[in-house]
Amino acid sequence: MTTEDPTLSSDESFLESFRALLVEPPPEAVAAAAVGVIERHAVRRPAIPAVYDSVFEGVPIGVRGTGPRLITFESDDVTVEIEVISERFMQIVGQVAPVAPGSVEVSAGASAHSDTVDDLGRFQFGDLASGPFRLTLQIEAGDFETDWITL
Repeated sequence: MTTEDPTLSSDESFLESFRALLVEPPPEAVAAAAVGVIERHAVRRPAIPAVYDSVFEGVPIGVRGTGPRLITFESDDVTVEIEVISERFMQIVGQVAPVAPGSVEVSAGASAHSDTVDDLGRFQFGDLASGPFRLTLQIEAGDFETDWITL
């Protein structure tokens, strides 16, 4: 049992106890991994929020399947509409407006896949596992990231 300094407040006492635990710095590999996670999830681009998601639409009674999931992300500069098709793996088919050359990357779990935006603003990804994902766009209007969405 430790004796506490009576002149310290409870917060200061807690901090003193906490500092005592930090005798050694973490291994270099752990520190590098932590920095990588923070950098990967840091917002560096303007966000494009989701303004519509068909998962929140009501399904009529007696209808078995809901069909593809439709999601729209929209900002003042760009709109991204995607269709998520669920089969064995998820497929995303999308379109960027205004149409401009560029690329789209989908980050899903620990993996990332890229595709080029075609002349009509379309892109496509296949064989994605269900879970959280985000799109990163590099187009003429700028670089953008969508909200994280869970499939």
